[in-house]
Amino acid sequence: MIPKDQLQHMHWYIGEHRCTKAAKWDKDAQEFLYIKHEFQYNLTDTAKHPEDDDGFALFKPLKHIEIQ
Repeated sequence: MIPKDQLQHMHWYIGEHRCTKAAKWDKDAQEFLYIKHEFQYNLTDTAKHPEDDDGFALFKPLKHIEIQ
């Protein structure tokens, strides 16, 4: 797992989460952003890093993705 202090702002990561396998790190909000499909809609949702476990679903970043 990539530690929180090594994540790059607004960069994408592959990882483990119950709803997604990729998410974007928002350093300002200290959370991951991802898109989930629910009831025929694409919705933006957030997830915390495991270092900030609050009892809800977490995103565990495993690999940085280079997207151009």
